[in-house]
Amino acid sequence: MFAGEGRGTGIPKMLKAMQQNGSPPPVFETDEDRTFFLVRLPLRSHFIREAEELKRQTIGQVTGQVVVRVRQF
Repeated sequence: MFAGEGRGTGIPKMLKAMQQNGSPPPVFETDEDRTFFLVRLPLRSHFIREAEELKRQTIGQVTGQVVVRVRQF
């Protein structure tokens, strides 16, 4: 699809990296006049689970710190 691309945009590298890490393929969008070019990079479900776990851990740490500070006053 983009194998012959030579403008240095990195699309072939992006496609290869996403394939190697198991991510879904990107979605390319434009209009008929090609006035814009949008690329959606969907996340692999593994990354979403990691982000949710990190969020839970961070919220727990921050909540604990706030409780300690409130009790000090």
